[in-house]
Amino acid sequence: MINELYDIQQELNDRIVKEHNLDNTTLSNDRYMALLVELGELANETRCFKYWSLKKPSPKDVIIEEFSDVLHFLLTIGLDLERPNLSFYDKATDKNLTELFLSMYGDINIIRNLKSKFVYVRLYNTFMLIGQSLGFDEKDIYNSYLEKNKINHKRQDHGY
Repeated sequence: MINELYDIQQELNDRIVKEHNLDNTTLSNDRYMALLVELGELANETRCFKYWSLKKPSPKDVIIEEFSDVLHFLLTIGLDLERPNLSFYDKATDKNLTELFLSMYGDINIIRNLKSKFVYVRLYNTFMLIGQSLGFDEKDIYNSYLEKNKINHKRQDHGY
């Protein structure tokens, strides 16, 4: 099911490249930066690292929307790596959210430099562990991605 999202993401990416008159071959660093920023936005909404604050995480609907933003860029990187095969990763972890986020940041930079499909799959699996830690299952993730993709297309319709 998750591999189906590559085609949906490719359609959005192609639309953006065409409508914004971009050169797809020059977008790599921007895509990695977008992934890092969106990952930070997700971490910020979970508040997992904010040891100095008693404020609770954002509502689940806000967090899963941020999760879907990350997934959009994660899939985009996967497309650039020729679609490594993914599966829903359902495994227990003893790492907390902060450790998982930090692991992702490290792997993103490894992939950016080495273009490793192996590290990409590991990155994806870590991302799924974050999703599971946040209480999301495969159906939640899939449906949220599709909903956010619709929003992203509507934004393009309106000159976002």
